[in-house]
Amino acid sequence: MKSFKFKQFEIQQSENVFRVGTDGVLLGVLADVEKASNVLEIGTGTGLITLMLAQRNPKAAFLGLDINEDAVALTKTNFKNAPFQIRLRNIHQDFKSFDTQESEIGTGTGLITLMLAQRNPKAAFLGLDINEDAVALTKTNFKNAPFQTRLRNIHQDFKSFDTQESFDLIVSNPPYFEESASDKDKMARQTVELNFKQLISQAAGLLSETGLLSVIIPSEAGEVFTSIAKENSLFLSRRVNITGIENSKVKRLVLEFSLQEKNLEESDFTIEKSPRQYSDQYLELTKEFHVFNRS
Repeated sequence: MKSFKFKQFEIQQSENVFRVGTDGVLLGVLADVEKASNVLEIGTGTGLITLMLAQRNPKAAFLGLDINEDAVALTKTNFKNAPFQIRLRNIHQDFKSFDTQESEIGTGTGLITLMLAQRNPKAAFLGLDINEDAVALTKTNFKNAPFQTRLRNIHQDFKSFDTQESFDLIVSNPPYFEESASDKDKMARQTVELNFKQLISQAAGLLSETGLLSVIIPSEAGEVFTSIAKENSLFLSRRVNITGIENSKVKRLVLEFSLQEKNLEESDFTIEKSPRQYSDQYLELTKEFHVFNRS
C-alpha cells in the first residue's frame, strides 16, 4: 500500500491497519500538547497522531499502545524512520490491562524479564539497571526476543526511580462503530475491544495532576462520553465542533478533559469550504505537516 508523506516524516500503511484519515490528522493538530512532557496514545494504528504531536512538541516523550500486532509492527517502522525517533516508543498492549506493567530491578542480561514475558503474554515489562554494560546487553537480548514489543529497558538507579508513571496528555481516536465488516475495522473501531467507560476510567488513573485526556469522536457520542468522564472526575475543559463542509452540521468533536474544573473553551472548525477544497482554517492548521497549494 502506498505510503503517506508529510513534511517531516512518512507513514507506511497496510491493508491490515486503519489508514491515515482526517480524524487522526485533526487530533494531531488540535490536541493541546504544548505543555506536556510525557504523552500516551491509546490505539496508535500507524503512529500518525503520536508523530504529529512529537513534531509539535520537541521536548515531550511519547508512549503508544495498540492491541493489534500488525499496527504495532507498522508503528515501530514509522517511529524508527522519524527524525524524532529517540523520543518515541510503542508496545503491543491491551489498554484495559495496561496497569499490569511489571518491573525488574537489576536486569543483568534480561533473563528474568524474558522468562516472565514468555509466561505472561499480556503484560508489558520495564527493566532497570545501574550498569551501562548490562543495559546495552539487555537491549540486545530484548531486541532479539519474539515478544520484543512488550519489553523496554532503561539505565536507571532504582533509588531515584518513580514507579508511578503518569501522563500529561493522553490522546485517543477511540472505537465507536457498533458493527463493522472487516477484522481491521473491528479492531480499530468497535466498542467490543475498548468501550468509552473502560477508556475513560483507565485514563483518569494515569493522568498527572494537570494532565489532559484528548479524544476525537462523532458528535452524537459527545454527551455520553462527557457524562462518563464526569463520573470519573474528569471535567470537560475544551470542545472543538468540527464540520465536514462549510454550513453543514457538526460531524466530529475534539474533546479535552482535565482532573481540574475549568471554564469551558469552545470553538468551531471547518474542514472544507466547498467539496474537495480545504478551508483556510484547515490549511493554516496543517501547514507544518501537509504540502498543499492554496487556491
